[in-house]
Amino acid sequence: MVSTPWAQWFEERSRGCRERVLPPSVRARVAIEGGIDPAGYRFTEGAGRVVSLEHPGAPAGSRTRVAAHGLTPDHVAAKARESLGAARG
Repeated sequence: MVSTPWAQWFEERSRGCRERVLPPSVRARVAIEGGIDPAGYRFTEGAGRVVSLEHPGAPAGSRTRVAAHGLTPDHVAAKARESLGAARG
């Protein structure tokens, strides 16, 4: 698991640094984003999947709202299985 609370800072690191954290050989990736930010897409190319709100104005504090937009353990697990399957070819 890698946490990138400041995606821009991570992107400013050297390529070698980024590849030590996210090796290109690890193709199965899932980015979980609680807000509306395309950062997850930049780090999950190919077989990766993204789970995010992607709906402006949805209050993140409401568990019901968050669940309605797919930020649930079951949905994240399903995306992880998708990513693993895609990475395997």
